[in-house]
Amino acid sequence: MKKKFIAKLVLTGDPAVGKTSLKTYLTDKVFKTDSPMTLGADITRVVMDVGEDYQVVLQIWDIAGQTKFMDVNKAYYNGAKGVIVVFDVTREETFMDIPKWIERVKTSVENDIPILMVANKMDLTEQIAVDKKRAVEYSAILSNWLGMQVPVAFTSAKTGENVEDAFFTIASNMLRLALER
Repeated sequence: MKKKFIAKLVLTGDPAVGKTSLKTYLTDKVFKTDSPMTLGADITRVVMDVGEDYQVVLQIWDIAGQTKFMDVNKAYYNGAKGVIVVFDVTREETFMDIPKWIERVKTSVENDIPILMVANKMDLTEQIAVDKKRAVEYSAILSNWLGMQVPVAFTSAKTGENVEDAFFTIASNMLRLALER
């Protein structure tokens, strides 16, 4: 029987970057073109096998990205064991806002927690404003700034490309850090 590791994971980032769509694809394997705006937080539970010995039970908190929810959102980070910062590769401003989201995380949690940067909407190849090279370079800059590895995953919630892999990566990193502590 596998050991269970229960952990809160927060999805954060600017509005309309695809946070809800990523979560929906992970849980239901569908892409909904009419996902409503998240108000506050939407919480989902997902179980992933990590290695031979563990099941990671992710409590995924999909939090609103609108500025009017910023004060409330800080409370949603409390108790998080990992965070996914999502940006939309077709909107450079969402990429430029990544430090803002990471700073909110850093001021809201007690310890360093694993962070995964997710470059979403890779299916929109003709509209890409932030290419893979630039995202990987920025991942290295963030890693140096934070003193820990901040990997980047390239996803499409529409096609499902790398969605499960992204969540598996953060779940594995969360488990690894918990076992080290």
